[in-house]
Amino acid sequence: MEEHKQQFISRQRMREEEELRDLQVWTMISSLRIWEDEKLKDVQANHPPKVGTTACPCCLRWNYSIYPCGLCPIYLYTGKTGCRGTPYTAIEEALETAVNYKWLEPDVRDEIDFLQEVTQALLGNY
Repeated sequence: MEEHKQQFISRQRMREEEELRDLQVWTMISSLRIWEDEKLKDVQANHPPKVGTTACPCCLRWNYSIYPCGLCPIYLYTGKTGCRGTPYTAIEEALETAVNYKWLEPDVRDEIDFLQEVTQALLGNY
């Protein structure tokens, strides 16, 4: 009986890990689409891109007050909360003084490349 119980627990853990990876992949793909379809177009049109925890699928899903960034794939990839050390940091800082948002396009493209890198690393775990 104990062996069946251990097999059940093992299968359950595997399912939970697969569901977690699926959710992490989904949030990364959602973030990529937003950066490609909205934020890049915003800066190309000289509009400020929406940034912050309320504008990011990863933050909305993984940012908890008791454990910042939780199981966010970006946090797990970089080891830093708040997307520190990523191209996002440069965008966030530039928005404080930016007048011409078109100048942010290279940084936005760097962020897109970074998100693709994290997504590929995550998919490599499948």
